[in-house]
Amino acid sequence: MKKKSLAALCICFLFGLNFLWAETWSVTKRLTWNPGTSESPEMAVDSSNNIFIAYEDDTSGIPHIYLKKSTDSGLTWTNKQLTWGTNRKVDPTIGVDSSDSLHLVFKGDSNYLYLKRSTDAGNTWSSMKNVTGSYAYDPDMTLGSGSDIYVVYQGSASGNFEIFFTKSTDSGNTWSGQKRVTWNAGTSSRPLIAYESTGNIHVIWADDSTGSYQVFYRKSTNDGASWSPTKRMTWTSKPAYRLAMAVDSTDTIYVFFELGYYDIYLKKSTDSGTSWTGTKRITWTHESSAPIVCIDANDTIHLCWKQFYSMVGRDVCYKQSTNGGTSWSGVKRLTYGIQSNTESPTIASDSNNDIHYAWEGEKPGNFEIFYKNRK
Repeated sequence: MKKKSLAALCICFLFGLNFLWAETWSVTKRLTWNPGTSESPEMAVDSSNNIFIAYEDDTSGIPHIYLKKSTDSGLTWTNKQLTWGTNRKVDPTIGVDSSDSLHLVFKGDSNYLYLKRSTDAGNTWSSMKNVTGSYAYDPDMTLGSGSDIYVVYQGSASGNFEIFFTKSTDSGNTWSGQKRVTWNAGTSSRPLIAYESTGNIHVIWADDSTGSYQVFYRKSTNDGASWSPTKRMTWTSKPAYRLAMAVDSTDTIYVFFELGYYDIYLKKSTDSGTSWTGTKRITWTHESSAPIVCIDANDTIHLCWKQFYSMVGRDVCYKQSTNGGTSWSGVKRLTYGIQSNTESPTIASDSNNDIHYAWEGEKPGNFEIFYKNRK
């Protein structure tokens, strides 16, 4: 009995060491040191584990898009300016396709959306391609099979904000033209888009037609040509806002949202959006907001959010789930008042299942880009 107990104790001890190792986060690294404002970071990782962070900076007097790149798991970083001119270039979103080409979508001249592409790991970039030809805001992008690119955004229709969709089947050289996804009395905003391996496209957004923001959903099974009826996903008197969405290797769809400006909740679908689970509460700390999520190659879900700790500002917290969101690890606080505010978080995993996290923080009195990882 003693030998069995000792063996069990050793196994528990080793398991505990492994758990602690798995939860080891690097120290926070400041990536920008500019007199202007550096903000709105968006991250992508290619198959060689190169890390790319696109962000905007207005040091020159006009906001433009820049790219940070690391080839050594975040130890060192290069910096490259990607846009120029007298008009603002803001709101970047970046992705890597199956051939490791980088695609960058952003808001530029006349508040239209534009795309730039790199086929050599961010070293050189194509000229800007007009994506929308009309006013657009809050773009989100997902990459399909081959050379397909799908973009959703908030646009104006008859004096109202609605969600629109456009696509390219040739790596961004030409675009299909805008297709309206929502027809609501209220404001439809903050759209997100995801692609599953069967070819279905999923879009969620927040809409206040009911009196408070709620989460809504549509999907397309034919490459965006037509869309399913609109499905309301939340039914609460509290606003449901600031959404996050991810799809795992089994095509399970996970949707996270902030409810009532207090805590983070989850709904998921295992049948391509036909039905959804009940709402599951993920945080119990209050003052939790702005969830972001990524899913690694083992289908572990990695969730970060902002949490209020003091009147100084918000810090960053983290949880993970290894069983499809059924249960979750304890809360891990990633920052401790290093910045008085943390905004625009972004998260990604690499082929080693290492987690990379970046955000904009205020230090001292100026917003800069910060980064840390978990190995």
